Amino acid sequence: MNRNQVADALQEIGTLLELLGENPFKTRAYGNAARLLKAMDQDLDDLVENGQVDSLKGIGKALAEKITLLVRDEPLPYLEELRSQVAPGLLEWLRIPGLGPKKVRAIHQALEISSLGELE
Repeated sequence: MNRNQVADALQEIGTLLELLGENPFKTRAYGNAARLLKAMDQDLDDLVENGQVDSLKGIGKALAEKITLLVRDEPLPYLEELRSQVAPGLLEWLRIPGLGPKKVRAIHQALEISSLGELE
């Protein structure tokens, strides 16, 4: 995967964690890592090859391991597990202007609905 694809995967993890009600610091860490990867000048492939991903500010060991797997096009079970825990309809809701993960989660919990049809 290229740097932007890795960043997109990290952003997706952050969004899924937020939809699941995870710790806000954890969700923010994935979003921050995604923004860092998109903005950095360094070659991500070189950092992975040299085992220096965790030298980036805000990237800890766990995130570095996930980034390394993604760069090497290896499966990331963590992402697949998160995807399986979130109702697919909730992801569709995120395309609605003004609805972010927090609002989607709140609506889902309050009304106990999970499809776009039910929301309409």
